[in-house]
Amino acid sequence: MGTDSIDDTITHDPSRRNLPKFEVGAVVVTGLVHLFLTQFGAKGLSVFFASVFWLGYIRWRVRGDARLWVQWGFHGKNLWPTFAWPTGIFVVGVSAMAWYGLVNGRVLWQGHLVLLLLLYPLWGILQQFLVQALGVANLMTLFPRQGVKVALPVGVLLFSLVHYPDGWLLMLGTGVMACFFIRG
Repeated sequence: MGTDSIDDTITHDPSRRNLPKFEVGAVVVTGLVHLFLTQFGAKGLSVFFASVFWLGYIRWRVRGDARLWVQWGFHGKNLWPTFAWPTGIFVVGVSAMAWYGLVNGRVLWQGHLVLLLLLYPLWGILQQFLVQALGVANLMTLFPRQGVKVALPVGVLLFSLVHYPDGWLLMLGTGVMACFFIRG
């Protein structure tokens, strides 16, 4: 393969030409299934099946082309920048919520929080992978002239909509966050 970029490989290899369309479609279907199952109180089931499917997909694609591991951001070079400032936001957010809970006499600690604190970061990474690597990057491949002009609003809209069951405030917050995460 030489020094060809993965985008060049996809556009020149007929067997891979439809991968961007498939991946964007599969991301949209994942979001729709999540919304559907959440309406029936099966959010955990949705997260489980999406995680199993997408982890299997990542494994399958990386086995076929190891360069994807780096292109998709799963390497040490990206670890610190992607860990540092979200951790700062997390610490500020948890501190604010703890303060609010204490002021209003709420229970601050429940046993299931340990499991959530261990698993949610992995789900968050998977969500970012779906939005960034498979959503935004593929939209930019599919619409090279429009690039971020198409990818940004679509990415923001999709990431916001998938949080619809949790309320408008979370949709607004995730939409704003998506604007910062999506870059051309």
